[in-house]
Amino acid sequence: MNNRMNGNDKSGTQAKPKVLVVDDLSQNIIALEAIVGRSDLQLLTANSGPEALEIVLQHDIALALIDPTTGEPERSFAPRIRTTVELDGSVRQVLLDGLVGVTTDGEGTATRVFAGMPAGFAVAGKTGTAQVGGRASSSVFAGFAPLEEPRYSWAIIVEQGGYGSAVSAPIARRILEPLALRDTQNMPLPTTPLPGQEVQGEIEIEIQESEALD
Repeated sequence: MNNRMNGNDKSGTQAKPKVLVVDDLSQNIIALEAIVGRSDLQLLTANSGPEALEIVLQHDIALALIDPTTGEPERSFAPRIRTTVELDGSVRQVLLDGLVGVTTDGEGTATRVFAGMPAGFAVAGKTGTAQVGGRASSSVFAGFAPLEEPRYSWAIIVEQGGYGSAVSAPIARRILEPLALRDTQNMPLPTTPLPGQEVQGEIEIEIQESEALD
């Protein structure tokens, strides 16, 4: 983990962070390459779990985007309930309101990032900043969507990337918006970046410390 996102390889020279895309459908890989494609990242692709494993063993992967239905499972396991927590319905609703407020409320830390998302696809999440002494803060954004019938969940961590709302949340938006358009408007996954998501050259992220970002 020590060199994956800071841009240095094991020899100390500058290296692009590697992003692994795993899907058994070639058109999905093309679409994800277009969505995530950036000049400052190196994209690797795999069509199966074994192929992805070989890549992981040979490369230092910063981020992996994996289709959970790729291939046929070798073994199946029935779900096991390890523990249950009694939660009053009103308390649960408060928690859900808070998570959705992160992306929709006027004071939500990721409201600006998710502004304009397709209707009917409420995103629940939490931005965060993981701190370790002597190193820059790591960017965190975890959540699920859509709120009413969750189908997607994620936890995005960018080592030494800064605020969760400035780095990890925008990554989630780039991934979720095409899925939301497909699920709510029957639009096919794009093979090129969506309007406003094109990346040209290096990206500069401006962090405003005066604003409540996390």
